Amino acid sequence: MSSCPADARIRPAALVATLQPWAEIAEAQHRRLLDFAMARAARAGARRALLDLRAGNREARALYASLGFMTLGVRREYYREPTEDALVLAREPCGRCGAES
Repeated sequence: MSSCPADARIRPAALVATLQPWAEIAEAQHRRLLDFAMARAARAGARRALLDLRAGNREARALYASLGFMTLGVRREYYREPTEDALVLAREPCGRCGAES
């Protein structure tokens, strides 16, 4: 008799996820996490969500824009090493981020 564990069942969705480029996986996970946080904030009565991000982070800016975040303002020299401005973004909470645009 072998002491090996029982067979592992491979699910197609899990296999597809392992084959995607890491950037796509990270974005998908970020969207799901943000979706959860926005829904929870809406249930708690929040009227809007605010976040700061580095002005030079183009990928994050595009992601948040696709989810309906709008730029409210700039915090000059907010980040250190390297020094960089922060964009202040806001969005109305919703049950499903990106569902409305």
